[in-house]
This record gives sequence, C-alpha cells and structure tokens, in this order.
Amino acid sequence: MLIELSGKNDWKTAKVTNSKDIAPSTTVALTPDKKHFVINQDFSNNFQETWIIEQIKF
Repeated sequence: MLIELSGKNDWKTAKVTNSKDIAPSTTVALTPDKKHFVINQDFSNNFQETWIIEQIKF
C-alpha cells in the first residue's frame, strides 16, 4: 500500500491524505511536478535487468 501523509507541525502529528494498493517490493519516487511513480522490483532474481515503472494516481 502506498500512503501519502500531510502534517503541519514538523511531523509531530500527521494524517493520511491518500492511499492506494500497489504491488509489494516497490520503490517510490515523487517528481518535482508532484507525480508519484513506483518501480516494481523482483527481489527473487539477483540478476534482474528490467523493472516496471508505474505512475500511481490517487
């Protein structure tokens, strides 16, 4: 699951503003124009040469 948090007091408290189910074993990236992407990695293959990059829209 990918969650997006927001907070206004230096992260002493925060709340979930968005969430979405995604594939496990992922790396998340946020672009400067606020687009979310995940890189789906296959950790069972030590010699993986390709990955799936997917844009996540809340």
